[in-house]
Amino acid sequence: MGGVLLGLVVAVPACSAGETAGPPAEPTLVPTATAPATSVELTGASTLVVNDPDAVGEVGDERLSLTEALQLASGALGDGTLSAAERAQLDGVPGAGSGDEIRFDVDGGRIEVPEQTVPWGFEWEPAPAETRLPRLENNTGDRIVGGGVIIANGPVDGPIGGLALKVSSSDVSVEGVTFERFAQMVSIQPVGAGELTGVTLADNAFLNGGGIDITATAVDGSKSTVSAVTITGNDIFGPPEFGETFPRKIHSAVGGNAALLTASDRAGAATIRGLSLTDNDVRGFQGGFTIAALQSRGGNARGALDGLVIEGNTIAMPEGAGDPAVYIWGAVNMDGHVTDVTVRDVRIAENQIAGNGYVVLVAGVEHLLQGNTRSDSVALDGIELEGNEISAVETCDVGILLAGAFTEMGGGPGEGIAVRDASITGNTAHGCTTGILATPVLNWGTAGVSKSNTIEGLEIRGNRAGGAVHEVVVAGGTLYATDANFFDAGDAGVEQNEIRGLTIQSPSGGQGAVLVAGGLGWGPARGSVTGNAVSVTAVDVPGACTTQEDVSFDSRATVTGNVLNGVGC
Repeated sequence: MGGVLLGLVVAVPACSAGETAGPPAEPTLVPTATAPATSVELTGASTLVVNDPDAVGEVGDERLSLTEALQLASGALGDGTLSAAERAQLDGVPGAGSGDEIRFDVDGGRIEVPEQTVPWGFEWEPAPAETRLPRLENNTGDRIVGGGVIIANGPVDGPIGGLALKVSSSDVSVEGVTFERFAQMVSIQPVGAGELTGVTLADNAFLNGGGIDITATAVDGSKSTVSAVTITGNDIFGPPEFGETFPRKIHSAVGGNAALLTASDRAGAATIRGLSLTDNDVRGFQGGFTIAALQSRGGNARGALDGLVIEGNTIAMPEGAGDPAVYIWGAVNMDGHVTDVTVRDVRIAENQIAGNGYVVLVAGVEHLLQGNTRSDSVALDGIELEGNEISAVETCDVGILLAGAFTEMGGGPGEGIAVRDASITGNTAHGCTTGILATPVLNWGTAGVSKSNTIEGLEIRGNRAGGAVHEVVVAGGTLYATDANFFDAGDAGVEQNEIRGLTIQSPSGGQGAVLVAGGLGWGPARGSVTGNAVSVTAVDVPGACTTQEDVSFDSRATVTGNVLNGVGC
């Protein structure tokens, strides 16, 4: 498994599994505009009715274009420059100081943005995605109410390319619009250090293109805060691949990074607070929801993800998808320094999720590709996974993975990463080899010693895993690898990691075995697994259950000196 990280993809190894379940049936696309208006109080609100099928249009002609409407609402264009026919499309006086509403009355219900095409390029490098529409920069309190209008990149059956909307204003909502064939649909990003808050995308359809991006790293490079973003009731359908070489298999339906930085970026703290992803239908992407506090490539910054709800969504990955359907982490470290990272209050609940590899992954830090600087002061607090139904599209290694440090692809070790107060309850996994895997360290065969990582307060209750070898696996430290990993980089060490306060309760008639191991070696990676510990508070498992200090499954590693405390099976 792996993740979409800084324009890179990590392959998911195939594995045999029991029963499988494909993605749900295709839905009927009928976007509606039912979301309520934002609650901002602004004076002089006006209504602008777009009637030009050309998104750019020409000031002074006979029709009001979308570009002109956005500029009028932001104050960049005055109504005195309009023709009489264009002014007839306004009710009130729009501007930056008013909460304006943009509606549509276009013949044929379709608006075309000047065509852009994804360029040739390195196959894992993101394509330039610029918009032909004005950035929503001084549009505070504005609503775009589509009523089902289509906004497309070029003509029918044209190429994929460009960016539909850049949102940099607070209390903006976009409702009931169908966007077609944009390489990136919506970018939510502050212009400067001030907080960007209250952006809503509701009941839209994003079809045959890329996804939605959220970042708290501002346009000017400063670190900011993005808060109260709601993405609800949307259809987000993307082809698995598009363009000559981009993006191949690296794009996600919704991607969020509080801070994304390199060594040349300015330091600072960035926060995404109160992100809600609910009741969306996601299909055809190589990754579903990919949300992080920080991605670091040679840089040094602080990041936070404070309050995330992923609930009631249907997420179906295509065959061959290489990334998790839901991927949440504190940070990704690629030869940078990850410090002072916090992920707090994450709820992933009542979703229907079909994917491959590791389908749902929550991790403190992912170290990969020369990420040789250790992490410090990284914490995940209050992680809740409840009532999700998970199935395999082709093959599924693990339905839900919870890890502190996740090291792979030649990355450095993880140290001092803390996961606190995590609960995994009432989930169902179909066709996965392992239903749930929880461990302070999952080292995928990379060199270096990962140590002093902890999980404190872990409840695993009432989960089921149809066709699984193991319903639940919990280990104080795990060294795991397949032949896809970089074994020749040197031996790996998983040492002195710990789980404290473990409770496991399985329902009567659970279909897979439960394993609790002090230390676990799994697969051909070399190295040692030693000095790790699990302290068990309670175990209530009516079926097959094993508690063992040292466990090795076809491992070349030395697994010894690990500890189990408390009650056993």
